[in-house]
Amino acid sequence: MIFVQVEGKDLFGKSQKHLKDINETYGEHMVKALGYAFTLQKLVPVLIIHSLIPALFTCTASNTMKGILEDRCCSDNNDEQMEFDFDID
Repeated sequence: MIFVQVEGKDLFGKSQKHLKDINETYGEHMVKALGYAFTLQKLVPVLIIHSLIPALFTCTASNTMKGILEDRCCSDNNDEQMEFDFDID
């Protein structure tokens, strides 16, 4: 197995910790993340149409994104939200 390191950080170890923290296997996490990616991708034409005709799809994108955030951030029925960390280090 290849262990990827960025600036001395072990991404495999960080990934394992993340999976453990959210109680998902690698496969479960991949399926869920890809599902969110495809769902968000489907919103692109909706948002383009909404930008041209504001009366259409007034809450579609917002409601979809709220649903994703509720599923990921509050799946254990508490109000604590997960931190979104876009830094690799």
